[in-house]
Order: sequence, then C-alpha cells, then structure tokens
Amino acid sequence: VAAAALVLAIGVLFARRLSGSISGLAEAASRIATGDYNLRVPEPRSQDEVRELTQAFNAMAASLKDREERLSQTNLDLERTNEKLQRLNANYMDMLGFISHELKNTLGVIYTSALTLEKGLAGPLSEPQATLVKGISRSIQSAVSMTRNYLDLARIEKAELSTEAKTLEMAEDVIRPVVEEFSPAALERGMVLERDFRGPVWILGDRALLRVVLRNLLSNAIQYGRRGGVIRIGAWQENGIAYLEVWNQGDGLAPDQMERLFEKFLRFHREGEAERKGTGLGLFISREIVRKHGGEIGVRSQQGEWISFLVSLPAQETKDDAVAPSSSR
Repeated sequence: VAAAALVLAIGVLFARRLSGSISGLAEAASRIATGDYNLRVPEPRSQDEVRELTQAFNAMAASLKDREERLSQTNLDLERTNEKLQRLNANYMDMLGFISHELKNTLGVIYTSALTLEKGLAGPLSEPQATLVKGISRSIQSAVSMTRNYLDLARIEKAELSTEAKTLEMAEDVIRPVVEEFSPAALERGMVLERDFRGPVWILGDRALLRVVLRNLLSNAIQYGRRGGVIRIGAWQENGIAYLEVWNQGDGLAPDQMERLFEKFLRFHREGEAERKGTGLGLFISREIVRKHGGEIGVRSQQGEWISFLVSLPAQETKDDAVAPSSSR
C-alpha cells in the first residue's frame, strides 16, 4: 500500500510538472501569435521530451523573430523604392506635359501654315508642290494628334483631368463638328459616313473632352476600317442613358484582343501589314474621359466583319432638365 501511494504521489507530481510546462508553452504560443516575438520559455532542468519541446519552441520563436525583422526591412525598402518611383513618375509626367504642351502650340502654327499653302491661300501651287504640301499637312496633323494624346495622358496620370460640364445636344455639339473634320480622310479611303440620329439627345458634358473621345473612335474607324466600307455614327437616348456608337466594317478583333483594348500604349499589328503610326493611347484616354462623365465605353466585334464602340452617358430628358455643375475633378 505504501509503495502504491508513493507511485501515485510521484505520478501526480510528474503530471503537474508536465501540465505546467505544456500550459506555459501554450500561453507563450498565444503571446507570440499577437506579435511578441521576443518571448522565450524557460527550459526545465530535466533532460526529457518536455525540455526538447521547449528548446524547439524557443528555436521557432527566434526564427519567427528573424523572419519578422527581415520582412519589416523588406517592406521599408519597398516603401522607399515606391516613394522614389512616385517622385520619378511625377517628374516624368511634369516633363511630358510641358513638352507636349509646347510641341502642340508649335505644331499648331506649322499646321496652320501648311494648311494655308494647301488651300492655295498663299498663292497657286504646282501639282507636285500641292502633293508635297498635302503630305506635310497630313504628317503634321498626325504629330498634333499624338502630342494631344501625350498631353491628355499627363493630365490623367496627375489627376488633373477636369471637366467643365455644360448642357449639350449630342449630335449638334459633339458629333457633327468631328464628322466634318474627318470627312476628307474618310473620303480619301473611299469610306461612307452614315449618321443615325434618333432625335435630340441631351447630356451634361465637357464639349472639348467628348469630342476627343469621338475623334479617337472615328480616327480608328478610318485608319483600321475596310477601305471603301461603311462607318456609322449613331446617337440615341433610352431609359435615362445617352448612347453614342461608332460602328465600322473591317477586320474586327478576336475576344482576347478586346479584353486588352483599353490598355495604355497597346497597338495590335497584323502580320503582313505595314505598322501604323500612333501612340496606343487613344482608347485608354477615351475610357478615362467617359468615366469622368459618369459613363462607360464598351466594344463588340465580329471578327472579319465589323467592330462597334458604344459610349453610354447619363442623359437628360430635356434641355431644361440639365443644370450644369461648375467643374468636377
């Protein structure tokens, strides 16, 4: 009986020691889980499994502390790198905006001079001279367009693209002036410009920026559309939404291409075709402008047949319903 009692007492003492050690490890694990990586559990004097478990636990805690310190340093380095890149990007955008602005003004003067020569306002030109001046005008116009895109990109990236919303009628204020501007280019490629205006469409918008959107869409339709094909510009209003569509016959795009169509600097090049000039910014800029107006722009296509861009904007029921805000950013 005495021996049994002694064995029981030893078992109880061992159980308490083991339970205390395990409880200590459990408590330490909870504190480490809250971020206390400096914590270490005192090792028991006994040379047994509990001591080995404690040593392993402390080694794990030390490893976690080391990893946390390395992660903190890595995050600090990344933050510093990100700040540096943001400063570099801001400087780049400032430079891009300045250069684009200066180039736009200079090219505008040159383009006006070339156009004066082309129209014969400075005197008659021989046929070779007229052909040469026409080519110069076309090249300058392309350069002006690219410069405008870079200038708009700088404004977008710096969050400086503001809108001056006014009451507009889609066909009269946005579509007709742009169509007149691009009619000669369409005629040169034998394209037919069709108009599908279904009554007045009133919106609140920035006239200049919405014309930029249509210029980009119509320019693409002429440049990438089928020579001798049809381009249709439509405008209508339905369920409080104003729609502007530019549809054209042409090669269209594959589904995977349409998913990436509004990315910056993206240009698709078809094998066997000469590479076309451009910045790859037009559709990206157009989408940003449309979103600035609270709208969206989408694309549909039947590859080998046609492609359609559809702009949707909040509509006004009548002209009197439109009360324009001063400016939004």
